Amino acid sequence: MIGVGQLDTKIQVQSPSTTANPQYGGIQDTEYDTPSGTPDSVWAYMIWKSGREKEEADQMTGETIVEFYIRWESYKEKIQPNWRIKYDDTAGTSQYYYIEKIQHIDGRHKITKLTATQKDNN
Repeated sequence: MIGVGQLDTKIQVQSPSTTANPQYGGIQDTEYDTPSGTPDSVWAYMIWKSGREKEEADQMTGETIVEFYIRWESYKEKIQPNWRIKYDDTAGTSQYYYIEKIQHIDGRHKITKLTATQKDNN
């Protein structure tokens, strides 16, 4: 099981909000931000699971699948599959991972496992 000492990576869990853009025929813009009532950042344990390339819209797209383990607290119940994770690497570059799967692991150590995908074109 994941111990508290292994939670060594700071991440932000962000929720989407959409606004209508009047300039382009009302197309909606999606912006991500930390939801109210949640901390700005949380400590996580990251495991890189796999990577692959596939064709999307006649373009080759690379994907990286990562599992994030975070402490399960009451606000984690708010996390939805359309949210994303912002991770700033050691070079200071922001990377974005889009949540695909959420699992709450009960037991002595309550942990939430977020499986997320990063695409090289986001």
